Amino acid sequence: MNIIHIGIKRALSLALSAAVAVSCTVTAFAQNGKIVTVESPVPEKVLVIGDSIATGYGLEGYDGGRDNVASYVNILKAEFESELKAGTERFENKAKDGQTSSQLLSDMDIGEYDESLSDADLVIISIGGNDLMKTLGKYFSASKGEGFSIREMLSGISITDIAKLISGVSSAIDGAVETYGENLSRIYEHIRHNSDAKVIIQTVYDPTDNVEELSLVSNFVNEKINALNSEIIKRSVDENGKDTYSVADVYSAFAGQGKELTNIGEMDIHPNSQGHKTIYEIVDQKVRENIYKVEILKEDITAPEQGDKKPDDTKSTILHLLGGAALIGLVVTVLIIAKRKSEQK
Repeated sequence: MNIIHIGIKRALSLALSAAVAVSCTVTAFAQNGKIVTVESPVPEKVLVIGDSIATGYGLEGYDGGRDNVASYVNILKAEFESELKAGTERFENKAKDGQTSSQLLSDMDIGEYDESLSDADLVIISIGGNDLMKTLGKYFSASKGEGFSIREMLSGISITDIAKLISGVSSAIDGAVETYGENLSRIYEHIRHNSDAKVIIQTVYDPTDNVEELSLVSNFVNEKINALNSEIIKRSVDENGKDTYSVADVYSAFAGQGKELTNIGEMDIHPNSQGHKTIYEIVDQKVRENIYKVEILKEDITAPEQGDKKPDDTKSTILHLLGGAALIGLVVTVLIIAKRKSEQK
């Protein structure tokens, strides 16, 4: 039995190494060539945080879960997923009923949203209404006792009650608005520390606007809501005049339509289905003012015509030819060395 010379083994090893190296290059090239980064008018990974406006509270079907209602958040989710169709979309709604800016900030401080923020493309925030409502609530619970309803708070108010309301709660609300502004800045700083996502913050609408039954309290409520929204707008630009977050002006879209766009007729301040459609339009328009980077399978973007070569076919073919040449070199080398060994005998 012939024994292969050590030189044959070395030649075999070198040739195999060359062939494997080329083969790995081809494989890596093929894998890397499948995923490309493209620009998109809608984001791939979205995080929604804030209050019950974003959860869809008050809409038909809410008792069965927030995913079952026609909220502006769910409309946005369906639209973005329909446009992207990448299979990698992530749209998280982590808003909480009754949440204030202080509670949202506390959740952020314990890192509740950090994982979602780490790779988010967009953060949408609805917060502020409860800062006002809960301040009012503290005043009314002190004067009327615990367990009052929104109906009791907003209806049946006389001129005398209005005078007491303004003198008793106005300064407390002013303090709540100031705290809200400070919280908002800290919330944005936390997001920016953990993410480079775009941020959109919604202004707070006035549910009493143009509601005749609440005309006695409407001016007072509108004044305080405007003060709150001023904090949102003021902080959308930093001290150097650079934009921080975008403002979705829901307040202006609802102006004069409190009865048409909310459930205020049932003494519920939350948006009705038409109100959610309006918020959707405002937020969607603001979303599309930005461009987002999305990683997507190349086949999902441009399907080559049958018979056409893909742009990378030439490089791939050359690499495969090199791999074949290495294997041919292996065979030739083995034969030559084997022949010389035979002649030496």
